[in-house]
Amino acid sequence: MFTFHFIAVSQHPAGPWQELVSNYTKRLSGLAKVQTTYIKPEKIVPTVSKAKVLSAEGERILKQVSADSVLIACDEFGKQFTSVEFVQQLERWSIQQTKTITFVLGGPLGLSPEVKQAATITLALSHWTLPHDLAAVVLLEQLYRAMTIDHHKTYHY
Repeated sequence: MFTFHFIAVSQHPAGPWQELVSNYTKRLSGLAKVQTTYIKPEKIVPTVSKAKVLSAEGERILKQVSADSVLIACDEFGKQFTSVEFVQQLERWSIQQTKTITFVLGGPLGLSPEVKQAATITLALSHWTLPHDLAAVVLLEQLYRAMTIDHHKTYHY
């Protein structure tokens, strides 16, 4: 069974976003193991550099990544896959479903260079910049779609 760890630099989503995140997490739970971790974002203030904000968030992110995990950094400049290619890639990353695949969504400023460097790959959900809550929903929906393809369930046509 696939194991996914989803790390987001974000507050817990609220309202409709929380409903969508919960919906896809629940759907996924029958097909894969799913863990979600929210990292508190640093306050962005004019007196603190972007590099310091990213570094502080990056340190907290990397502390949440297990040593045996495959780290995937989500970033608009990353590689894109079709849904079917994504399933094939998940299979390779998981090494026959024995490794946890950890996806990381950065905060408003993105991800630190240290997180990107530690990642196996940088994955683009879109080349557009997405609000964090929407990016989380898109990622979870695509993971659910991938698992339905993998399990030969009717969802992806």
